Amino acid sequence: MAGSEEIILGVIPVGSGNDFSFSLGIPPDIFKACDVILNGKIRKIDLAKMNERFFVSSAGVGLDGETAYETNKNPSLTGPFLYLFSLFKVLKEASPHNFTFTFDGKKGKKKGWL
Repeated sequence: MAGSEEIILGVIPVGSGNDFSFSLGIPPDIFKACDVILNGKIRKIDLAKMNERFFVSSAGVGLDGETAYETNKNPSLTGPFLYLFSLFKVLKEASPHNFTFTFDGKKGKKKGWL
């Protein structure tokens, strides 16, 4: 972002998915992840904004977002089957969505699942 300060972000993967840390090559072990923070290389990553909220890595909308939302409602479940369980639960009532978006200054509309 033009005119903004640079921020250094250290990532410790402790959630159920950890896709962001995985994509950066950060080990899932907390102590090894801390070692990466202390001794790893700094690299630039993209920052995105959607509906006035900033994010890194990815943003899920439609079926993807609904599955993530359902997953977060089940804190007692853990592991890789949590997402699969949530996906099947969401699929029972899923339907395509109408999406409106702006990309590189161009507006568009699409109907889709994700």
